[in-house]
Amino acid sequence: DEPDRLLPGLSNVPAAWFKQLREYHATTRREMITKAIEIGIAVRLVREGQTLDFVPDRLEEGRDIWTVSGKLRSENGAEAVRLTPDMWSGMQLCIPDRVSFS
Repeated sequence: DEPDRLLPGLSNVPAAWFKQLREYHATTRREMITKAIEIGIAVRLVREGQTLDFVPDRLEEGRDIWTVSGKLRSENGAEAVRLTPDMWSGMQLCIPDRVSFS
């Protein structure tokens, strides 16, 4: 399987997470962020009405809420940020261009 060879663990990710930009429950958001970190892929987020790509690098569990640190890409470049799950609405995992599911 080419996708799994290029990005190990990709075959264990629900296809819906790649297919459509949509809202998810906070638990699913955490699972998606965790998987993106494990595989090393970006996440497309809807934040303040804009669709942006986010490259997560660390998830931190707090007492009442979790946060994720990474780089948020925009027209102005990349910015290091820390986000809580309530800071975005829709999300989708991004498949790198070199991975094909044909």
